Amino acid sequence: MQTTSVPLPPEIIPPENLGIAHLGQEKFLYDRTTVPSPPTIHLSKDINQLCEEWEESNLLVINGRRIPVKYWGEFYKKGKGVRPAAWDALRVEWGNWKFIAEEQQRYLDNASFWCAFSDNNGKVFPYQQILNHLAERWVSAAAQDANNACTFLVAILTTH
Repeated sequence: MQTTSVPLPPEIIPPENLGIAHLGQEKFLYDRTTVPSPPTIHLSKDINQLCEEWEESNLLVINGRRIPVKYWGEFYKKGKGVRPAAWDALRVEWGNWKFIAEEQQRYLDNASFWCAFSDNNGKVFPYQQILNHLAERWVSAAAQDANNACTFLVAILTTH
């Protein structure tokens, strides 16, 4: 776990090192040379922790700011120019975390989420089973959307 450092005022960051991250509605200015490697943590082992760290986290601290997991891509994706090789290693796992964390946010609380992702005996699904279930649901919804679009277009084309 990283500790909080003293924030650098943007005016003392050399212009060639100045980075801008969009953290929700906020533009966060930081020194790109101080971005550490991504934390080596596998949040797939604790889905409750994943969902907490997604919104509020101290696993990654940049320029004195705690960065929620959902914004890690702002610092590591290739277009940002800061440690792009690190994103190559992290992006698939981060994408899976995003899939689960955003699904959990659709529920009123953790209990409702776990009720939906448990078997009839109350045993919660493991990480991969949750991902598989979400992927199946996504594919089914996409197929239904495509079918609805085709039905709509056929109706329009045959009435004109």
